[in-house]
Amino acid sequence: MKCAKCNKNGKRSHKQAGKIYCDKHYTEIIEKRIRKYLRINKKIDTKQEYNLKGPKEEKEILKKILENIFNKRLKITNKQTNNTISAQTADQEAEELINEFLQNTTQKETKDIKPFGHITEKELQILKKIYKITIKQRQTKKLDEIEEKYPGTKFSIIKTKEFLKNKK
Repeated sequence: MKCAKCNKNGKRSHKQAGKIYCDKHYTEIIEKRIRKYLRINKKIDTKQEYNLKGPKEEKEILKKILENIFNKRLKITNKQTNNTISAQTADQEAEELINEFLQNTTQKETKDIKPFGHITEKELQILKKIYKITIKQRQTKKLDEIEEKYPGTKFSIIKTKEFLKNKK
């Protein structure tokens, strides 16, 4: 199969777009979604320092993507700061919300910036292969079954949370 953008050999399927991409263009598409989220929500100020939160491997991918987006102007530190960027994906957030709902509990709202909030676990796994980083795949079986049957469910759950949060 050929890449939808450059006609080179494409091996990365993008389910939402329904197209095949080469590694370079697949990464560009994911970075573009992250860039759009950060721009629309005005989440990051390059004059401030940020701490990355999450598993080591995911923080590594997050750091690479943020460096590409901000051309290494973003100050990332290992010390604790008031500004935290989380490597939590849409799958993780949706599963957390469902568990809260089923257990009738609520998590304390954090001010973490979540650039991967619109990226699925599968997309992160593909980025992992592109960047040659090993990440343990999380099991979100029930949610994956629902997503397989009804595509877009995870994003709908997250959008519902945002809608309800804004209604308060």
